[in-house]
Amino acid sequence: FARVRQRLTWGGGTNRRPPIPGRYHGSEAVRAFTGVDVPNMDTNLMLHRAGVSMQRRALGQRPMVVLAPGGAKNDMREESLRRWPLDCYAQLAASLVQEGCAVRIVGAPSDDWVRSAFADMPVEDRVGQTDLLGLMALLKDGDVLVTHDSGPLHLGYLVGVKCVALFGPTMPSEKVPPGGPVQVHWGGASLNCRPCYDGRSYAACADAACM
Repeated sequence: FARVRQRLTWGGGTNRRPPIPGRYHGSEAVRAFTGVDVPNMDTNLMLHRAGVSMQRRALGQRPMVVLAPGGAKNDMREESLRRWPLDCYAQLAASLVQEGCAVRIVGAPSDDWVRSAFADMPVEDRVGQTDLLGLMALLKDGDVLVTHDSGPLHLGYLVGVKCVALFGPTMPSEKVPPGGPVQVHWGGASLNCRPCYDGRSYAACADAACM
């Protein structure tokens, strides 16, 4: 904390930027970390003001499916139990390519470890190549986003792209606002342990069967 140039926290008080009551927290997170704020959730205008190109792909191009297989980090710790397995993402990518779709993988620089699973596939690799607003532009440019409970899911909802959201140990109703372009799939319906995340930690788990 002694070396940070700026401190942003949730809540009231001096030098703090609290969320505005009644507004979606995804929008408020963007406002907190970028300083860009546009009323009424006009994300196109927000990204335009931030200097992000929002040109859509030309009509007639192949459907673009964006995959975000990494993420799921919180408070400087891994939360791998909420991730859909990487080999499942790779199988999905191969099937989509075979069906004639374009596939793009995205993520933060810390998600570099996912690249090897797609090394031999004709996919567009944009992992770690953009800042936050650039990532939002890549998501909005797609026809659908497939990801688990992670940051890209909330950014995808924010920019209005259709999302397929894969949940296991976390409860979808706490993470995805009602309505909107999100199709939730909550695995492990027969498991009594679901959900096992209490907001801070997970129950001991050997195989993450819900994912």
